[in-house]
Amino acid sequence: MSSENYQLWSVSGEFCPEGTVPFRRTTEKDVLRASSVRRFGRKFQRPVRKDTSSSGHEVSPELYGDIYPRFITYWTADAYHTTGCYNLLCSGFVQTNNRITMGAAISPSSSYQGGQYDISILVWKVI
Repeated sequence: MSSENYQLWSVSGEFCPEGTVPFRRTTEKDVLRASSVRRFGRKFQRPVRKDTSSSGHEVSPELYGDIYPRFITYWTADAYHTTGCYNLLCSGFVQTNNRITMGAAISPSSSYQGGQYDISILVWKVI
């Protein structure tokens, strides 16, 4: 199935003007949900390549306060030791699309034996 509205915020048909990009505002509640201010927007350490990035979707009640699937990117330059961050929560990622908001809830979402939806994306990693 095809849809032009990929995320809950855009269901109203509202989009950002050309030359601007949407972003999810961090709220006080978002920060307070984290186990600590230093851990806010960070993944737990695990064995990985030293310099890596990832994108896709995930559900993270700790980070977003709900169980909606969200389109995300994450990067680290030192295997999660001191660098790394989700989406636009810190420097390291540059958004160029004005129709998709990193970290915003995805809607509609696919369901078992129900409607199936997909989003085409392109992520460039600059070295």
